[in-house]
Amino acid sequence: MEEFNRLISALQDYYLNNGSLERVNEKLLKLIQTIATEVDKELQVEPNDQVEEDKFAHLLIKRDGETTGHVIAKGVGKNLNLLYQREKLEEIDQYDNLLVTNYIEWYWINNNQLMHSDHICTNKELKNKPGLIPELAKILSVHQLISEFCSK
Repeated sequence: MEEFNRLISALQDYYLNNGSLERVNEKLLKLIQTIATEVDKELQVEPNDQVEEDKFAHLLIKRDGETTGHVIAKGVGKNLNLLYQREKLEEIDQYDNLLVTNYIEWYWINNNQLMHSDHICTNKELKNKPGLIPELAKILSVHQLISEFCSK
């Protein structure tokens, strides 16, 4: 749960203090690595070096050298509902197992179907409540979502 708090802290620093997006991405990587290792010690999480410009982060989940999932961060607080507009469906079709996040909301898409979505907090809470500690129920729900994604 500590990794979620570190991510929230980095997000608030980004919003409130013009903080570093690189730091936010580091916390995202650490969060996904921590949960992936809980699911399967053989899972590896690594950045994808071939990132398109509109993506803030693209992580690969690997087992035995084979990619089993992709994590794409679309931008801090970006509206993820835009993914479901017709012009974005091609991006979803590229991946069998995809976790899309704006660092706050999380959408797990497997074989082009939305499996689970949830959020840690709202943009408004993040921007207006310095020192925010998200509800434990939200953290546990998103943790479960990421665990299920990693287990595929």
